[in-house]
Amino acid sequence: MAQQTVAACSADGYNVSASVVDRSGVLLAMVRAGGAGPHTAEASRAKAFTSASSRNPTSGIAKAIQSNPDAAGMANIPGFLVLGGGVPLKTGNETIGAISAIGVAGAPGGHLDEACAHKAITALKDQLQQCRRHAAEKGLGSSLRAARPAKQAAAERSRQRVAPTFSRPLTSVPDLGRTESEDPVAISHIGGHRHPDQAEDGHDSCHGCSFTSSIKSGLNAYR
Repeated sequence: MAQQTVAACSADGYNVSASVVDRSGVLLAMVRAGGAGPHTAEASRAKAFTSASSRNPTSGIAKAIQSNPDAAGMANIPGFLVLGGGVPLKTGNETIGAISAIGVAGAPGGHLDEACAHKAITALKDQLQQCRRHAAEKGLGSSLRAARPAKQAAAERSRQRVAPTFSRPLTSVPDLGRTESEDPVAISHIGGHRHPDQAEDGHDSCHGCSFTSSIKSGLNAYR
């Protein structure tokens, strides 16, 4: 779109810059002719931003300001450039595809900038119509999805829900404070459970008796 606009102006003898922006006014592309002034790049972007934000041609905004003093404040909106050359791309009240507006700067007059934009739009009419149909199809799909009955939507969500999986149940809690040199049999004895190797009189026949005895001595001393 930007290249087509610059080519259209070049055919008429004007060196211009052309910018296209999306619906949020974000720059998508900019093309500047070799002989266009440096200021034309930013001017074309500002015109495109103004047109996308207002959803109107910048030439129409300029006329409104001249005829209506109450609208004069629009010229002071940050980022606005109220000069002819910004044209919205829309059908009815809807923008066409991702491109919301085009801005042109560099011709000797805003009306000439705007004329270049319209020539490019006419040259790319078929492509713009294709974008329009694609956008309409996407909008139709969204409407159909939104119109689904609540029960059907809930059933689909239920089918898509994945049952949670759990790891193997933890049968014992590891003792992180125990070193490999400590005897697990002696440690279990502290909890009041007699190991099979432990005699009825309370003496351990296992190799961890020294560890158990030291614990018992400590407990007796504490008492």
